[in-house]
Amino acid sequence: MNGKLSFIEHYVPREQGRVYARDYKGAGPAFVLMHGFPDNLHIYDDLIPYLVASGRRVVTFDFLGFGATKSLAALAGAIAQSPEQFGWLLDWQKQRFLDALPNSQKEHYEEFLGPLIADNFIKQPSSGPAFVQMISQFFEELARNLERLPELEALDIPVKLIWEEADPYLTVSVAEERRSHLKHPSLHVLAAGHWLQSDVPQLVAKAMLS
Repeated sequence: MNGKLSFIEHYVPREQGRVYARDYKGAGPAFVLMHGFPDNLHIYDDLIPYLVASGRRVVTFDFLGFGATKSLAALAGAIAQSPEQFGWLLDWQKQRFLDALPNSQKEHYEEFLGPLIADNFIKQPSSGPAFVQMISQFFEELARNLERLPELEALDIPVKLIWEEADPYLTVSVAEERRSHLKHPSLHVLAAGHWLQSDVPQLVAKAMLS
């Protein structure tokens, strides 16, 4: 879809900096789109036009340390020790995701997703410090999340999982495991890679709006 969409910018103050957010006008409950790492809110640029066209309100934001939310005093000391090795890791990871994609989606990945992720680290201020800190806390946070599984299992509401079938890490079996902890789940598997909201945005929007 073409055309530049209008949005209202917000800077939400936090102890460690300001969270940057975009609010796209619309009706009904808002879709709040939360990016993962190592990307930022632009990972939803291909999807948002379809959601806004339906008349729905959409909110996106950059987590602390990523995108336009990068003023983090607490992360000043968390730096990658070897820029060369970090660059090699980014290239290797990019290729892993690329190899798993259907051929029809590889060109868009090369033109949009690859540069988006690389720029997140290469351009200053870099997201490298935030990325390093998140990785260092990964297993601790995973353990905390596992302790909260009973809360997830107690949810008495419909939960829709929209998943990708061409992800080398978060495979469909991961989706099925998560579905097993929900009372009222539905699972929609799409022929796409890790960033399915960019690979097949129209199909993702259709599943979200159905």
